[in-house]
Amino acid sequence: MFLVKMIKKPKVSIIVPAYNSADTIERCLLSLVYQTYENKEIIVVDDCSTDNTPAILQKMAEKYGIKVIRLPVNSGASVARNEGIKHATGYIIFVAEADAYYANDYVELCVKHLVNPKVGTVIGALHAWPENSIWYKWFEAKRRIMLHNYKPLGGWFFRKRDLEKIGYYMRNLKVGEDRELSLRVKRKLGLEWAYEPKALWYHKYPYSFKAILHKAFRNGFNVIKFNKILGIHRKMFLRSVAYITLIASFAASITLAITHKNITYILYPFLLILSALIYPAYQLAIRGISIKEFKEYVLLFPLVQGLEMLFFSIGYVLGTISQQLLNHD
Repeated sequence: MFLVKMIKKPKVSIIVPAYNSADTIERCLLSLVYQTYENKEIIVVDDCSTDNTPAILQKMAEKYGIKVIRLPVNSGASVARNEGIKHATGYIIFVAEADAYYANDYVELCVKHLVNPKVGTVIGALHAWPENSIWYKWFEAKRRIMLHNYKPLGGWFFRKRDLEKIGYYMRNLKVGEDRELSLRVKRKLGLEWAYEPKALWYHKYPYSFKAILHKAFRNGFNVIKFNKILGIHRKMFLRSVAYITLIASFAASITLAITHKNITYILYPFLLILSALIYPAYQLAIRGISIKEFKEYVLLFPLVQGLEMLFFSIGYVLGTISQQLLNHD
């Protein structure tokens, strides 16, 4: 009977990499401490934080028995995750995010999928961290759209033995390292990805316009290595060049309309903006999501999505050029 119980409730090691996460780490850890799933350990890997994160972790370690590992130098999320996995004693690894919190049944709902030997990784339903902000509405609308008929692109739960067979997170990837690991699980072990729609978690996105654009540029610059693994780098590079050209022609049309005082030059920008307003409204409507509830998303879409894609594209092109120059050296 004891053996059957242990098989049904295998130990879960929850790994939380943290870097300068003072604003979110306490709520994150409390959501993990109070999970309904009891057979667990929580390991936080502090990636040499310079804010108040270490003090918060010390307090929570003393109160809740959380294990804290501090890296001597800032090494990146992949290194921090790998260090946590090395110290894990659980049968299942759950890699959590320091800037997210989890519904109290999140682990319980996700772990059950790994009873199936054909499943290699699991993910729950991601939502935006609730906040009284137009940017919360922006990101939550995006999440609701994406979760409609959602097909997982990877996961956060793994069997430790599977990771020991294929290796841990790739240290040299700054973007896409989570998806790359899930791809290895599928390609090398032939295991499937599972999605649990009732397991809810809430991520703290960059809730400012400047932060959104900064992250878009950084993602474009850093995602190239991952796209080469997927075999889509050339396609993404050409798409980025095409989008930059599109925005340049949009700006040129506006300039010509002003300088020549000719309204016909406005036709192309007008149609582009109109379609950029109709598209998000259509996305929400066909999924049964209230346009009224997310009107901010519809109204912001032409400007925010347009500039977000532009900054990503510029980052992607500059990142590609940078890698070419480094390879020549």
